[in-house]
Amino acid sequence: ISLVEISGGVARYRDLGDGTDLAVQQLDLRAQDLNFDRPVSINLAAAVLAAKQNVNFKLVIGPISPESDYRNVAVDSQLDIDPLDLNQLKKAVPKIFTALPKDLEVGGIFKLSGLKVKGTLHDFALNGGIEGTQGFIQWGDYFHKPAGIPLVLESAAHYSKDKIAIRNAALKLHTLPLQVKGDI
Repeated sequence: ISLVEISGGVARYRDLGDGTDLAVQQLDLRAQDLNFDRPVSINLAAAVLAAKQNVNFKLVIGPISPESDYRNVAVDSQLDIDPLDLNQLKKAVPKIFTALPKDLEVGGIFKLSGLKVKGTLHDFALNGGIEGTQGFIQWGDYFHKPAGIPLVLESAAHYSKDKIAIRNAALKLHTLPLQVKGDI
């Protein structure tokens, strides 16, 4: 298959058991070179809990053959979400938030910019940023960042041979800048 294309689509997922009701609108999907011998290219844009397209995802994966070990399949991807209202997401997909630690609460508006993953599960680079000035984060009595306080996180890291190399991680919380580099 050389091309699959959807333009202006609508998708809705409902699970009456856990209360999930997520509608995706303005769905544009383009998948090229659907073949076991070559990498597959997928581009997706959609309006998720927003009036206009706010999610953009690009992926090149493969080649993927039936004999492939999924841990060695090459991936090159980028995800941008601008904006995402976590309060609306919690109403639409409540189960996602049950995976968070019990004392952690997040809400409000966050933006994910240029989240890139490139490599395989054995060896990959991860880069990207989160902007959460209009969001809030509460972790029990230990940490509270209300909406309106600047929060920006940018990071570049590499995973290989059970080691994480943080090339650069920069956090700005209100007036506090913090930069980190090193290996874990």
